[in-house]
Amino acid sequence: MQETEILILDEPTSNLDVRHQIFTTSLMHEIAVAKGIIVIMISHNLNIASMFADQVVLMEKPGRIRQVGTAEEVITSKNISEVYNVGCDIVMHKGRPAMLLDDVLHRGG
Repeated sequence: MQETEILILDEPTSNLDVRHQIFTTSLMHEIAVAKGIIVIMISHNLNIASMFADQVVLMEKPGRIRQVGTAEEVITSKNISEVYNVGCDIVMHKGRPAMLLDDVLHRGG
């Protein structure tokens, strides 16, 4: 990495197994803290985003921002249901929300 104030990553963990997704995201978080930089990381894995992000931006089609805030504010059953059309339960794990998906899709949305 060059010396920068902002690092933008577009799905850097998309083809990694879960262990390496966590490792990579954790490393980006450590670099951000150590260097005092902003890391913007696009991810479809909301559970891993919840583990590390200070702020979460939830997008909905067509490219609209639905909500910005902490993981606790953004990763909610209501938001997941309305944006992704799937049901889920949100449980707290180590002080952060974790998503447990239902096995049934919501129909008609």
